[in-house]
Amino acid sequence: MTLKQSYIQMRNTQKLDANFLYLYYKDKGGTFSKGQFTHAANIYDFNGLYDKLDSEFSVNIVFNKEGDFLKAFEQ
Repeated sequence: MTLKQSYIQMRNTQKLDANFLYLYYKDKGGTFSKGQFTHAANIYDFNGLYDKLDSEFSVNIVFNKEGDFLKAFEQ
């Protein structure tokens, strides 16, 4: 499974997946061990993360008329 496919799967659950975040971090050149990453992630502000990753992975998002998330899919 590609990182993009993993992201779409995580996005559709609407729950941050620590394993995905660590794989993404390593893919971007991160050097912390998983333990160090987990510790650092506990103090990181994840506001705006979905918007950034939606854009980076070119993912379409569907919302209902109330603005609630429904589904993420590949463009």
